[in-house]
Amino acid sequence: MKAFVRDRWFDPQASLRGPGVFEPQRFALHRLYDMRLKADYRLDDISREEAQWAIGTVQEIITLSEQKAISNATQDKEV
Repeated sequence: MKAFVRDRWFDPQASLRGPGVFEPQRFALHRLYDMRLKADYRLDDISREEAQWAIGTVQEIITLSEQKAISNATQDKEV
């Protein structure tokens, strides 16, 4: 989880200090992971509301990831 929050999954050279790129989403990411464990390993039911929340959260993370990639590409071109 720490590697993902810090964006090291996308940028292995990302700093280990300071807040990560996805720090504001840390708790949502933990909740998503817990829901995955609940559904995949414990075979617990996931409510429609939980599933809708999860989809929205994943869409938000994807959007933020794409924005970060665009920002990085723009910075690389400027250097």
